[in-house]
Amino acid sequence: YSGPGANDPELSHIHPLLRHLAVPIDAVLLDPANVNTHPPEQLEVLKAMLREFGQRGPLIMRASTGILEAGEGRILAARALGWRWIAVLPCDDDAITAWRFALGDNRSASLAVIDEEKLAVQLLALHEQGADLAAIGWTEEDLGVYLDDEQDLQQLDEPEAEEPPAEPWTK
Repeated sequence: YSGPGANDPELSHIHPLLRHLAVPIDAVLLDPANVNTHPPEQLEVLKAMLREFGQRGPLIMRASTGILEAGEGRILAARALGWRWIAVLPCDDDAITAWRFALGDNRSASLAVIDEEKLAVQLLALHEQGADLAAIGWTEEDLGVYLDDEQDLQQLDEPEAEEPPAEPWTK
């Protein structure tokens, strides 16, 4: 590894615990067989999230080819932001394993089901705090479904604030 050191400002957008996985962004290849496409509205959300939160999880790449298995939307957004480095976890997958992982990763996300009550409570709480919900992908139209009915939402039992679990490295 001959890239910047962990404290180099060029890596400031990457979570400190991922910086040792940083590679030049142009060394990572898109998968021409990727079944997911990334429309402009998704890329705008990903860019906004990367700008605000930085990179918090590595992309997954087949080590022998440099081809992405997971994270195409994020790398497209990072490239659009002008990032030169990105954290990547290289895996020693054969072609079949790489395809299976990529397809499973895409499919598992599409099978998620949103708990509408929890979503409404969280959106309302963030809205009341003045959070920029558009930056994380919620348009005024999307929010209207939940925020037009604030009376009903305020009657929902708000979850008790829980202490976040202790970080494993602090025990």
